[in-house]
Amino acid sequence: MRAIKWWRNYKELKPRKGEKGLSSYAIELILAHLDIKKGVETSIEEGIIRFFQFLSTKGFPEISFREAINSIPFHYSPHIYVADDTNNENNAAKKVDITIWDEIVGEADDAFDALNIAQSKVLESDTVNEWKHVFGHSFNIN
Repeated sequence: MRAIKWWRNYKELKPRKGEKGLSSYAIELILAHLDIKKGVETSIEEGIIRFFQFLSTKGFPEISFREAINSIPFHYSPHIYVADDTNNENNAAKKVDITIWDEIVGEADDAFDALNIAQSKVLESDTVNEWKHVFGHSFNIN
């Protein structure tokens, strides 16, 4: 989770005062959804890649939680819906409009591609360079 939030901050997708963006809570809920639907990933690397693949998939689903009260409203804005895990009527992604969402999807798609390329690299330095492309030059895997 910390690596995903690092990426969000590095790519400047974090909501700032009065601006729209991807909140820490929305990230936590998306990761929880993935764990519930696909099982807990045993590898941090695979978990990160799974997150980027999920975000970059066309037709991002509405995320709701079975144990939460209420239902997702029939009509809502913005175009992405990540329900609060205690109340499905609360959209934790309400600070994400379509412009920001398109940027998030583009960055996630780029990250997904780069990390898949990183897995195919033979030299550790080449692998690290791909990870730094995603997380920034100060990112360190050691």
